[in-house]
Amino acid sequence: MSTFFKKIKLELCKLKLANKIITDRSIEIHKKKIDKIEKSFSKKLKFYSPIDFKHLYKKHYNSCHIWGSGYSADFTKNFIKDRDEFFHIGFGFSCLLEIKYNFYLIENASDKNWKLIQSQNKALKKFLDINKTVLVFKNLWQKKNDPNVAYENYKNDAFFIRDLIIPHYNMSDFAINNTVDKLLINDPNYFREACSSVVTSIIFAKFLGFKEIVLHGIDLSSNYFFDKTYYKENHSDCIPPHIKNIYDKDWRSNKNKHPTANCLEVLLPKLRDKLKIDYNIDLLSASKKSGSSKYLNTFFNN
Repeated sequence: MSTFFKKIKLELCKLKLANKIITDRSIEIHKKKIDKIEKSFSKKLKFYSPIDFKHLYKKHYNSCHIWGSGYSADFTKNFIKDRDEFFHIGFGFSCLLEIKYNFYLIENASDKNWKLIQSQNKALKKFLDINKTVLVFKNLWQKKNDPNVAYENYKNDAFFIRDLIIPHYNMSDFAINNTVDKLLINDPNYFREACSSVVTSIIFAKFLGFKEIVLHGIDLSSNYFFDKTYYKENHSDCIPPHIKNIYDKDWRSNKNKHPTANCLEVLLPKLRDKLKIDYNIDLLSASKKSGSSKYLNTFFNN
């Protein structure tokens, strides 16, 4: 799409009805894109939906804990990592926290970022028990990924999932509410997502049936726990390299805010309210040490 038409689309999305129509159209286009990739790999690869993992939910789990890579995760892991009554979802490089994950999402595979794949593979091999953790690959359709590289690297270990972007074209109340409403549709066929893997994880936890969802390391800042001295000294080969727009050095040095933070600051309060009012689900931040506690009640008191 040309810059001219993109500008027109963004202007139209300032109108309620146009926003809804354009969002719905974008979702249908995205479904066709997923279908195209799936057909191209149909002879050698199966794609999975949320319903394929419904069996992971067990009644003895008290809550679902979702692990990002913010500084605070390195603190809250000490209170929770060995407790069997919790279901754990991780993504990115949060495997370095040594949590016993039930479900884990990765999303990077391209020759252009080969050093990142090497770090990712070393981290997964060192810290993830593939026999006890469901490993999934998401965002296969994104430009940053090469489907063939993803297939060759993860065909034996990961489930490739159908993940569906629910867009928002501005930060107005009606645009965000429309996005949140569509995210929360009970969809057995697609992993609905927006902004970040944390949103994908929240929606999946809701689908599984959890009534309490706790976010760890979703700090809405730019500091990663794995850039601490301990991890650099002990696990340097498992830490992602500085890569522009993925693990950007400016984000990691705190020069610039991570771009997903602006989106999450708007989405999280809306998700919190909708989940509680419509589904009686509590969305919590793990600790007051996390920036997400500005918008969410906390699981721990400290």
